[in-house]
Amino acid sequence: MDGQVFCPRCRARKVYNLKDGRYRCSSCRYTFQDFTGRWINHCSISNRQWFQLTSLFEAGASAAEVSRQLGLTYNQSHKALKIIRLSIMTRDAAFLDLMDGQTEMKRFCRPQGYDGEPVHCMGDHAPVFRLRFKGSGAEVRIVSNLSVKEVMFMPLEKQFFRSMFVCPEPSSKDYLLFSCCSYLRKKAQQNQCNKFKKTLENKSSFWEMCFRLMDNYHRISPESFALYLKEFELRFNFRGIALSREILSCLCSFVPKTTY
Repeated sequence: MDGQVFCPRCRARKVYNLKDGRYRCSSCRYTFQDFTGRWINHCSISNRQWFQLTSLFEAGASAAEVSRQLGLTYNQSHKALKIIRLSIMTRDAAFLDLMDGQTEMKRFCRPQGYDGEPVHCMGDHAPVFRLRFKGSGAEVRIVSNLSVKEVMFMPLEKQFFRSMFVCPEPSSKDYLLFSCCSYLRKKAQQNQCNKFKKTLENKSSFWEMCFRLMDNYHRISPESFALYLKEFELRFNFRGIALSREILSCLCSFVPKTTY
């Protein structure tokens, strides 16, 4: 928790302690509890389960594994893991534009047409991300002036693994990453996957971690791709040093108002 108590509605600092453990804001008169307006309040599981879940998340457990170990339904486990990823991603204000409401991500691929056939968007509006290694850490940013469609037509080496495309940028050590509809995934050269995976694993422990987790999670949808990229960034930057504490800090942060 934060050292000071803030009102989750108006963010004023002056609040009164009530006898039942709640607080009341002196400015807007809003009554709230410790976790009101914070990510940790978005799932109906106990604080003890959150602590257990944080450890399982750190170990890379899937929703099915969390469900078995904590006695939760699969939907509860899936939602709780998504809340953790949302709390991590929304620390970067630039990623808020990818959200559609408080807990949902925007869908960039078009739905099926009237005849039931999918309309292949070719990434016309889907976002592109840049991965940059800085010192011993990594940084994932949105490339605002590029779309997936534009990158697809660039003369870059494009490699594919599961739902992720990676393009090493020429004359730099950065990488462009994106995910899009099943049409693009089906068009990917499947025979390049093993070569691509092995080559990148030899370059950085980031890729080794990334592929291991993607294998464990099995399926990452295009609309959730940003959530996982920011998760990988946090894991790599806090590997071996207080990762659980950093995750709990994200969970106890306020839900950004811009996502409402």
